[in-house]
Amino acid sequence: MPVVFELYNEDGSLQFDLTARLTKYLGAVQTTPGSAGSISDAKLATGTPWYVILPSAHISPEIGRSVGIPEVTFSDTAMQWSSISGEVNPAGCVITYGVY
Repeated sequence: MPVVFELYNEDGSLQFDLTARLTKYLGAVQTTPGSAGSISDAKLATGTPWYVILPSAHISPEIGRSVGIPEVTFSDTAMQWSSISGEVNPAGCVITYGVY
């Protein structure tokens, strides 16, 4: 891997490596309202997974208090999501994911 930025201590030991935390976008998934699901992506095995959940549509403050967001978990090359018990997500959402 090419060196982007590394900072060393006086004794020559590595203090900080910027490439250790650069993120890589892998994809995005549109969820179905109130449903669980999963995807498989071999590239998830290339680093530590991260994700961001975005609502699919504008949600008013009144509705927003009762809207649940999915619970997301990773296992090897799979990402799974499910509704939190007792909550619904009427608009669905987009889960953007990647690795660092």
